[in-house]
Amino acid sequence: HHSADANVSLVAYKGYNASGGGVSFISFTPYLFKKETAQTVELVSRTQWLDRTLTANANLFFTQFKDAQISGIGPEGPEDSVYLNAAKVRTQGVEIDLAYQPGARTRLQFALGLLDAKIVDFGSEANNANNGNRLGLAPRVTANIGGSFEVLPRLVVGANAAFVGRRFSEVENLPQNRLGSHVLADLHAQYRIGSATLTGYVNNLFDRFVQNSRFDGGAYLNEPRTLGVNLKFDY
Repeated sequence: HHSADANVSLVAYKGYNASGGGVSFISFTPYLFKKETAQTVELVSRTQWLDRTLTANANLFFTQFKDAQISGIGPEGPEDSVYLNAAKVRTQGVEIDLAYQPGARTRLQFALGLLDAKIVDFGSEANNANNGNRLGLAPRVTANIGGSFEVLPRLVVGANAAFVGRRFSEVENLPQNRLGSHVLADLHAQYRIGSATLTGYVNNLFDRFVQNSRFDGGAYLNEPRTLGVNLKFDY
């Protein structure tokens, strides 16, 4: 359905990731995995309100994976990690984003994502204990809020805060591999002087320490607080 201020559609599509292979770091034996296929049904809504100053979008989706390519236990036991094909995996959720722009130089935005990503049937005797587990690095909730404002003529400042909910770093969903929720905030400013634009930013404003993923003996960390300045000339 389509109108001047609303567009609602139902979309179905299919995709795949190619097959491949590798070598186990533990047993040093080669292995192969089959291609992964995915079928998705998505309900999409795009609407505009308040004399088109407010945009509200929403996506409701369901995806069924066959032979999903997932890291699992290899032939040498629990310490032997290889890529395998999980017989059935499904993801479902909703994404909502709002953008309010009452003037040319003022914008507010908000986004929310809810995700349920689960292994239905691994189809591998060594890995079937993971049936019903959540996929690795798949938070149930994510959110983002931010805005930009012209506080002085030619000076625009903005801020953004992003929330990532609790998740596991791998499909085994072990308590020691649970990653906590976190919020990261950024600031930025832009000042125009004739044909020049001076931009400054501060990422990870509060210098939060975040583990993006975890593995035996280590973890991948986020970037610390970072400041930068950029000067651009248009000609």
